[in-house]
Amino acid sequence: SGCVGVRVAVGRTRRWVLGLVAVVIAGAAPASSLECRTAEGAATPCEPLDVLVNLPITGSWTGGQSLNVSGRKMAQLINEQQALLPGYELVLHVFDDGCEGAASNKILLQEIVDNEDKYVALGGTGCSATSQSTASIAPIVRMPQISWASVSAVLSDRATYPSFFRTRVPETSSNTAWVRIAHLCGWAQLIVVKGEDSRFGFQASGFIEMAADEGIRVLELESILTTQDADRVISNVVSSRNRLVLMITYEISIQYFFCASISAQVEGLLILTKTHGDRFWLADYEGKNAEQCTDIGMNKRAEFMIEVGGIGFRNDTMGLDCVTGWSSSDYKAWWDDFVHQNLGTDVLWVANAAAGNAADGVCMLALALRQVLAAGLSTDQLRSRTREAFDRMNDAFATVHFQGVSGELSFPAPGSGDGAGDPFGAAVIYQVLQ
Repeated sequence: SGCVGVRVAVGRTRRWVLGLVAVVIAGAAPASSLECRTAEGAATPCEPLDVLVNLPITGSWTGGQSLNVSGRKMAQLINEQQALLPGYELVLHVFDDGCEGAASNKILLQEIVDNEDKYVALGGTGCSATSQSTASIAPIVRMPQISWASVSAVLSDRATYPSFFRTRVPETSSNTAWVRIAHLCGWAQLIVVKGEDSRFGFQASGFIEMAADEGIRVLELESILTTQDADRVISNVVSSRNRLVLMITYEISIQYFFCASISAQVEGLLILTKTHGDRFWLADYEGKNAEQCTDIGMNKRAEFMIEVGGIGFRNDTMGLDCVTGWSSSDYKAWWDDFVHQNLGTDVLWVANAAAGNAADGVCMLALALRQVLAAGLSTDQLRSRTREAFDRMNDAFATVHFQGVSGELSFPAPGSGDGAGDPFGAAVIYQVLQ
């Protein structure tokens, strides 16, 4: 391959794995001593704008703590400055959904029943499966929704999720990057491997369609869900005499594939995939033949692997539109300091870069609320979730354009079809060089 050994990008995000301890989130927002101001600067009692926030504090993905801390920080800055929403206070009510769709749905419905005219929007929903569940219910109960971290390509399907918005660039953006990398490197054909259809089928189909339009031939579309699947795919790789494999799947499928290639003594593979955890291929998994699939062998298979994913922190000097006097680099400096002081404590077990996207989720909501309130929509309409309030909030989401912590964010025009709730934003490309 013409691009083996070419440094597409250097560096990797670090993933901290620490012992977890129990935590209970009761949903109540911290007591506030905020002094609000009118647009003219006069002191006035704060009118709360309550936001329901479901986050994975516990569960299979525990990035919720990072999202919670950063989301609250952005809300605090907006509230204190009283420039974006003068006279109002954003109040985040955080609940632990355990990264489970059923749990998130239950929280949403229970809070609506118990607090019928309270919440103006739903935020958080950091896990993709959680977002899939709540995004099916949110339009029915007319609850505007912004996810802070979900990346699954299936959520780009506008027919199924007509009012879903998010602030992290989705995995569908990887398709464009992979096609461009293929052109850059002179690759005309490859094999595509996906995980289960419900999670990765939408993105795999989209890539195959895009590749065909760009003159790139997909030799085979395979699935790896078991070690036996990996053995079969390796056999097909050998038969096709092709060593370029795009893997749209979970980490475990790639581990199966690497281990199968060691068993078959297949070398020289080049893998394209989405971003995963740091050195994920070395993690243990049930049924792993540790004697055969050694760290040395697995590292060799990962060499030159190219990963594509979204950005949490842009870390530049562009000013933030929601917070006067702060830039993305200022926010990143605050976050790094917070992590340094709190990582490993009950406050922050694991640090996750999606914290930057959480800040942008709160900023985006504040901008949308400012827009609809300035246009004459009342807070009573927002809290009672009228049809007009729901439609106007979604229109506001679609038309926001702002400089956020993760960079410049905007959205496709309303009604533009699949991906209308996905932000135009930056992606990052890593290449594994050991």
